[in-house]
Amino acid sequence: MVWTAVQYELSTLISGGTASGKCLTGDSEILMPDRRIKIKELVESEIKKNKSKKIDDGFISDCDLEVLSFNPNTLKIEKKKIEKVWKRK
Repeated sequence: MVWTAVQYELSTLISGGTASGKCLTGDSEILMPDRRIKIKELVESEIKKNKSKKIDDGFISDCDLEVLSFNPNTLKIEKKKIEKVWKRK
């Protein structure tokens, strides 16, 4: 299906909410208030550190982290609390 779109030079629109993972991979870095870390390393450490729950599409775990995030209302970088991490298959 994707190849057909490329072959016929069709456009694609990828949409989703802020921080929904539209353009991220596990090697993408996330900004913590005190450091940068790859997303997959952060998720792995939180899954190991906290009690995780197996779900249909991987594992989910509670966490208590803050990351730096762009606030479109104030146009500033602000600390944002993360309460869960999700490791997909």
